Amino acid sequence: MFRDIITETMLWFQKALPQPTSKNFHTQLGVHFEEVNEMLMELSTEDFETQIFIDNAKASLNALATHLKASNEIITLRDRERYLDALCDQIVTAAGCAHISDMDLPGALCEVNSSNYSKFDENGNPFFDVNRKVIKGPGYRKADLSAFI
Repeated sequence: MFRDIITETMLWFQKALPQPTSKNFHTQLGVHFEEVNEMLMELSTEDFETQIFIDNAKASLNALATHLKASNEIITLRDRERYLDALCDQIVTAAGCAHISDMDLPGALCEVNSSNYSKFDENGNPFFDVNRKVIKGPGYRKADLSAFI
């Protein structure tokens, strides 16, 4: 089942960006780091030292995300296999975080996929911003994740 959900996510990207460019790569990296930053914003602690680390990580990720989305510099992959391994490990550790937090990640991901398709127009074409990020169009429907927590 999870493979089907990941495949559906990949199909969405193939439809949205059938011929990705280096600019798409920069923008997607920036968006990825934005999402990690959003996760960090939902963490709370009373430990001062931990809060400083979280705050520093948020500031750095926000700056990096903004830079990557606006930059035209070329970023290359040093080792494609290690990069893919890191992406896979991020998916695995995200699933672990969801499991430990008693959340239905596969169900939530299906809902997010459905919401992402609502970013396309009536002809199935995505809307883009100036950085070539797929954006919410007039028919956008926010994912309702309440059933999965």
